[in-house]
Amino acid sequence: MKIRLCLALSCLICSPLWADAPLVEVALVEAQSQQSTLTLVGELRALRRSVLSAEVAGAVAEVIAERGDEVSLGGVLAAIREQPAQFARRSAQGRKAEAEADVERAILNERRIGRLLLRKAASQDEYDSAQVELNKARAILSIRRAELDRAVDHLARHRVRAPYASVVVERMVEQGQWLDVGDPCYTVEDVARLRAVFAVPQQYYRQIETGSKVALSFEALPNEMFSATLTRKLPRVSNQGRSFEIWVELNNGERRLVSGFSARAQVPLHREGTDPVMVPRDAVLRDRDGNAWLWWIHSGGIGR
Repeated sequence: MKIRLCLALSCLICSPLWADAPLVEVALVEAQSQQSTLTLVGELRALRRSVLSAEVAGAVAEVIAERGDEVSLGGVLAAIREQPAQFARRSAQGRKAEAEADVERAILNERRIGRLLLRKAASQDEYDSAQVELNKARAILSIRRAELDRAVDHLARHRVRAPYASVVVERMVEQGQWLDVGDPCYTVEDVARLRAVFAVPQQYYRQIETGSKVALSFEALPNEMFSATLTRKLPRVSNQGRSFEIWVELNNGERRLVSGFSARAQVPLHREGTDPVMVPRDAVLRDRDGNAWLWWIHSGGIGR
């Protein structure tokens, strides 16, 4: 909605010099969007952080990764003594081969008795027994295959592997150390993507929206600004600080940022309701009591 405002410039004509000057000036105004920002201080955290634990019990045979090493998906960080597991796998392979041979023999026997049955040289009971033996051999082969798969999986668990491309931030094992199932070995972090976490006072909850563009700066890089997206606003207010968390995620492909950096963010605040009408400062007049007022012209009418 557009409104014409009357700007009171002068009420008295003090000199002939101003005789032809207009008493008022009219300005065309309209609603304008005005967005403010909130400055917050938080810290960078790894998007993913994992503590890798031993999946089998045994002595550490080799320590491969050290703190600060970058490892790829599936990269080996440490190895636990695996000779007993290798023996178990070979035994499972042998039992599987034996079961395969039993199946072949049962197939040949079933076919042979089937031919004899056609020539009336074998009974139906003999043929049925041959089929039962064949089904039994196939079932045993299925069991032996599962045993081999379990042995192979158990052997693979003797190596501590990275669950994703990451950086080793802590090592808790030494060569020769005995590990039980669940003992921590390494802590790794995914530093390719980072998350800046900020605590926001609760009164701003309705004015902050996910998807907003946030300007980030870091003390470690004082002359640079980073643009990122506000990805999450947690719907919970803490009891202590009466604040809620927001998350801002950003790429770190060049490895210039490190988890733990202090971060400063300029977060846009979204105003509720309609945009305000901005008027020139000189259009606002005040009476003796300090009350503010102005003249307006709209659709041919004049008011104050």
